[in-house]
Amino acid sequence: MDVELKRDDDIVIFNIGGKVDSITTPEIQTFVEREITENDKKILFLITEMEYISSIGLNFFFYIYKKIKKIKGVFVVANPSAFIDELLEISGLKKVIHVSCDLEKAKLYLRENLPDR
Repeated sequence: MDVELKRDDDIVIFNIGGKVDSITTPEIQTFVEREITENDKKILFLITEMEYISSIGLNFFFYIYKKIKKIKGVFVVANPSAFIDELLEISGLKKVIHVSCDLEKAKLYLRENLPDR
C-alpha cells in the first residue's frame, strides 16, 4: 500500500497504490482524514497503481464520499484498472461516486461540479 498527497490548486489528490484491504484501509483512512482540512471541498483519489480493493476498501470510499458530500464538496475516483472499475460497478459505488478514466477529465469535473455553498 502506498499513499501520496498532492495539491493542484484547490484539488486535493491522493495517489493510492497497492492493495486496499482490511490491513491497509485503516492506515489510508488515518492519512486521508489527517490531510483533509475543513476548506478542502474537492477530493480526488487517483488509483492508477491500485492492484486490489476489498469490501472494506470500497466501504472506505463510500465513507469519504459521504463525508465530503456532507460539507458540500465533491469526491472523484480517477484511473481505475479494468478490474477495480468492475468492482466499483458491481458494488454500486459508480452510481453515487463519479469515476473517471482520465485524470484531467476528473480534475475538470471537480472544478465544474462544486455544489453551491
